[in-house]
Order: sequence, then structure tokens, then C-alpha cells
Amino acid sequence: MSIKILAAVSLISTLSLISFNSDAAMDLGQYKRYAEYHQGLPHRGCIGGIPLTYHDVLIRINYALNRNIITERAANWAKANTYYPIIDPFSYKVTLVCKWTP
Repeated sequence: MSIKILAAVSLISTLSLISFNSDAAMDLGQYKRYAEYHQGLPHRGCIGGIPLTYHDVLIRINYALNRNIITERAANWAKANTYYPIIDPFSYKVTLVCKWTP
């Protein structure tokens, strides 16, 4: 009986570790929250002095998508609404989501 309990506890522990992934891609909800939070706030991390084209915005979004930093749904929303991610070069995490204005 105790072996079955130990096996069950071991299985549950393993499944909980598998289901939690701190390196998971940022989903659409998180991406929108970052976009809403940073909207209208002056951030030095957003590209202010460098003129960006829509093509530059797409490159930044696709970079994040291709490296599994954001999900496909987040990338599609970002492209449609012109919000591009700023990614930390060491952790490869989104630190800001900025609005592109032509």
C-alpha cells in the first residue's frame, strides 16, 4: 500500500514540475497587460529617438515569436495593433511592450 502512495506522490510531483515552465512564452493576456500598463508612460526602453518603420516592428515581433518568447496569438495581436516587444538580451524575456506610431 505504501509503495502505491509513494508512486502516486512521485507522479504528481513530476507532473507539477512538467506543467510549470518558467521559460514559457508570454501569452496574449500577459502581452496585452504589458501593453496596457506601459501605454502612455514615458519609458526609456521604448525606442524614442530611433525612427522605426512598420517593417522594424514586424522584425521585433517575429524575433520574439520565433524564439518562443511570445505566443503566436500574442504575435498576431501585436502585429494587428502595432505593439512591439522590448526583450532583455540576457534573460530573453519581454521587459516592455511599446506602441508603434508612424
